[in-house]
Order: sequence, then structure tokens, then C-alpha cells
Amino acid sequence: MTRPGPGLDFAEDPQRWLMDERPHLPTLTAQAQAIARALAARGVQTTWIEAPETGLPNLIFARDLFFMTPEGAVVARMAASSRAGEVRFAAAALAGARRAHPGNNGRPGLL
Repeated sequence: MTRPGPGLDFAEDPQRWLMDERPHLPTLTAQAQAIARALAARGVQTTWIEAPETGLPNLIFARDLFFMTPEGAVVARMAASSRAGEVRFAAAALAGARRAHPGNNGRPGLL
């Protein structure tokens, strides 16, 4: 999961980031924490992606950046140029949690 941060408080037109409207950071933060608590209550370990201070607001949609296999995570390559920089943050979080797929080594791949 991506920890909501100041990068979601952007001034640009939301369409630039493929969004319909600007997110409300306090609500989004509370929702992310509630999801993490619900997962933890069911024994699921959550790995947090730390978002940069500015830019990349779509990093919050971590489900798009990788998928899990029994051997680990396979990191994707984002087609939209506005999302291209997100992969390195997901790869770093996965590598830190030792969840990267051994054949992928945290590098983006074509799927």
C-alpha cells in the first residue's frame, strides 16, 4: 500500500494525473490506515510504499505497479507517461520487504 502524503496535494488539473478530482488527503489517510488495520487483523502483512513529497499522486494505486507470485512480486512497466516514475518507489519497497521476484530483481518488465 502507498502511504498517502503531500504528493497528493497537487495544484494541477486532476485530469493531468488521470483523476476526476483532487483527493481529500485526511480522508484518504484515514481510509488507508483502516484498510491496513483490517488486513493486519486477518494476519496480512502490509508493506508501505513511501511516496515522494511532490508529483506522482497516482502512486496511491499500488495495485497497478506489481503482482504477486509464490516466488515474489513481479514489477510492471506503466504505459502512461504520467505514471512512469512510480515503479521505482514500488520496487524499492518490495526489495526492502524482500518481496521482489528473484528473476525480476525489482526491475520493471513487460507484461
